Amino acid sequence: MFRAGDYDIFFKLATSGGEIQEFTWEVRDWKKVEKDDIFFLVKTGTQQDGIVMHGRFSGKCFLERVRPNGMPGSSKRNEKNHVALLSIQGMFKDNEMLSAEALEEKFPEIDWHSGDSGELLSTDLGFRLVAYVNEVIHGELSALEDDADGEAEDDSSDDSADGPEDDSANE
Repeated sequence: MFRAGDYDIFFKLATSGGEIQEFTWEVRDWKKVEKDDIFFLVKTGTQQDGIVMHGRFSGKCFLERVRPNGMPGSSKRNEKNHVALLSIQGMFKDNEMLSAEALEEKFPEIDWHSGDSGELLSTDLGFRLVAYVNEVIHGELSALEDDADGEAEDDSSDDSADGPEDDSANE
């Protein structure tokens, strides 16, 4: 189960080169989920609603029995939920282009503020959303590379503008 504090932990692991574990998520349209389908996790109910994570379903959904106290396990009095194992491919923190406000303009047919367990998109809409998120990712990567290149040029130009130093005056 993905809990409120898990996102920050996963984000730190993702941005520090750590290994991110797969996690389970309850899925309502479980009969329609296939291995390698794409998911987007959307944060809702905050001032920064929007896409915060994307990845793939690691396999078909499976039945998970949940005890009345909410803990996984077997019990005669239990609730049955279908869950999927999710593999994270990318995470975002407060990206303006993936905010609910920006996404509403690009994709008004999607409910970006719903707090339920997800929305199954048509194939066409799914492809358009994946293409848009990929553009955002590539834009972020390009900006990071440009920043890194600019810093490297600044570092190399500090001393080279003065020319080689002449140590003969110190002898």
